[in-house]
Amino acid sequence: ALFEAFQRIQNTLQAVLSAPPKEHTGPFIRSIDSLSKDDAESAGRKMAVLGEIRNRVYPRVPDGFVMTVRADHRFTAHNRLGQKINQIFQSCDPDDLSQVFDVSGKIQQLIVDAPLPQEVTKALEEGCRKLALKHGKEVLLAVRSSAIGEDEPGNSFAGLYITELNVPLQDVPKAYKKVLAGKYTARAIVYRQLRGLRDDDVWMPVGCLTMVEALVGGVVYSRDPTEEEADKVIVNA
Repeated sequence: ALFEAFQRIQNTLQAVLSAPPKEHTGPFIRSIDSLSKDDAESAGRKMAVLGEIRNRVYPRVPDGFVMTVRADHRFTAHNRLGQKINQIFQSCDPDDLSQVFDVSGKIQQLIVDAPLPQEVTKALEEGCRKLALKHGKEVLLAVRSSAIGEDEPGNSFAGLYITELNVPLQDVPKAYKKVLAGKYTARAIVYRQLRGLRDDDVWMPVGCLTMVEALVGGVVYSRDPTEEEADKVIVNA
């Protein structure tokens, strides 16, 4: 009976592990004006919610666009990064932090050095061109992670990924790759491991938003983090 149960479990696992990867469809780029909270699967939760706020709640959210999951998938496949990254991980003991930092550096450099596919470059350039027409060629962008699983209940990834600020339009492709590479910061690798998240399930949509000339910066908590049952909002500024 135990052998039969083992065989059944093994067959089930093998079917899951041998399944072809999910094919990502849709555009490489989406304007924030076209996003809603329902687009989290392709645009990431962060950008999807910003689109929801801009289009349905408060229109003064910064202008911009998101490079979708499909763009990351195309970039990864074009450079065969999946196989190369898995090979690097195989030599790493996840409990040895010095090895994790070493692996992190190697993978990030691998991504930064990889060329963008022509169609991804074209999408980025078109998004920047449209922003230049609306805001001028000197407009500066914030290039931000909007990873799948980021800003989810129980998996915030707060501060673990990379944001590039004050990016000139001509430097957006370089900043885009740096944010993609930020998926492999040492702290992000460890965070995923501690939560049992598979590396292959985390794709990196990237938001490109016009910079705001801010008078003040801060954080709003929609619920008091120290007293969850309290009926109040906390503002730190």
